[in-house]
Formats: sequence, structure tokens, C-alpha cells
Amino acid sequence: MSSPAAGWYPDPEDPTRWRWWDGAGWGIRYDPAAVPLRRQHETARWLRIAVWAQPVVTISGIATAYAIVDFMRDLDDDGGPVGTPLSPWTSLVSPLGMGLSICLILWIYRTVETGVALGRPARRGPGLAAISLMIPIVNFWWPVQAVRDTLSGRPAARAAVLRWWIAHQVASLGGLVAFVLPFIDRGFAAIVATLLVVIAIVAASLAQSMTATVEAAHREIAHGGVAFGGAARDPSVDQSVRPPQRQ
Repeated sequence: MSSPAAGWYPDPEDPTRWRWWDGAGWGIRYDPAAVPLRRQHETARWLRIAVWAQPVVTISGIATAYAIVDFMRDLDDDGGPVGTPLSPWTSLVSPLGMGLSICLILWIYRTVETGVALGRPARRGPGLAAISLMIPIVNFWWPVQAVRDTLSGRPAARAAVLRWWIAHQVASLGGLVAFVLPFIDRGFAAIVATLLVVIAIVAASLAQSMTATVEAAHREIAHGGVAFGGAARDPSVDQSVRPPQRQ
């Protein structure tokens, strides 16, 4: 029975990294993208949790808008408040929104960093791509453009990123729309509010699959176009044979 084909395989000494198998024994080469991929995986895990803050922030924004309007209406003639405090949801908006932004900035940085390690650099480096999320106007396309640049030749992954980004942007703009709701017909406002929350939930859901898709695409690029968990294959080699595990 022939030995496995030469290629990248999980290192028996550390399964989190990949090591070169030369067809007869383990080499001394390690996958140069292993560390960036691991960092990307860690930040993606946090982002997948943080994105669920978006529906909460949307609901908080709607509740806060109504609370502010009610508060202003309850002012007495002397300009003193009669007693309607702001919504308790208000205290959630800033910390949750900030946490989501931080996780998103870190994920963009690590994702573009991985692209550089894979020889797929974006038009902007990791730092500029990440911080552009905070720069007005260009924050609408620079971050997503940088991430998609690292996925050249992977149309499905690029499309997944774009779908999530559009939903994320619409959900983010929902906070501004929320402050208009108290001034329009209550029935129509209820429909709009429900739609805003649904979009935020959809954006959070898309982020789950999107981050996994991007990570899988990067691993395929790193390991010769083979999905994560496999290695570069030679069809003439018996695939039931695996590299020996070091004792």
C-alpha cells in the first residue's frame, strides 16, 4: 500500500497548525498562513456572538426614540420635566454598539491579514481596511472591498460577504429611521419597526454563515484548493492511508 501523497496535513504534534508531509516523513516546514488563520478563526468566533447585539440595538433605538418624544411632551410650561424618564433600553445602545464595532474592526483586520499571508493582499492593508470602518463615506465600501479582495477566485464566498454587508448596512441605518417612527402613523410605524428588527436579525444570521464561508475559503486557498480537514491529494494514491501519527 502506497504512502499518502505529499502535501499539507494537520501536524500530529499540534493539530491547530499544518505541517508538510513529503510523502515519506514529516518535514520541518509549517504552513505560513497557520497563525493568521488561527487569529481569524478566534476573532470570527467573537464576531458571531457580537452580531446578535444588532437586533438588540435596533429595538433599543426604537424604544429610546419613543421615550424621548414622550419625555419632551411631558415637559411642563416652566420647562421642567414632569416625570417620564428615558427608556431603560437606552443604557444598552452604547456598550452593545461599541462591542459590535470593536469585534467587526478586529475581524476585518485579521481577515485582510490572512489574505496578505496567502498572497491575496487587498487594495488596502489590514490596518487601513479595519479603521476605514470608522471613516465617514468610505466606510460604506472600503471594509467590504478589502475582505472581498482576499477571496479572488472564490465567487461564492465573495457573494456571501456582499449579502451580509448589505444587510448589515441597512440594519445600521435603521437606528436613524427609528427616530422618525414616533412622528408617523402608529400602524405604519409598527410595520416599519418590525421590518427594521427583522433586517437586523437577518444580518446577524448571515454573519454566522459568512464568517464560516470566508474562513473555509481561506483554508482552501492555503492548502491547495482543498477544503479544510483535507490535504493536497494525488488521485493515484490510496486515500485510506494517512500520514503516521508521531508518538
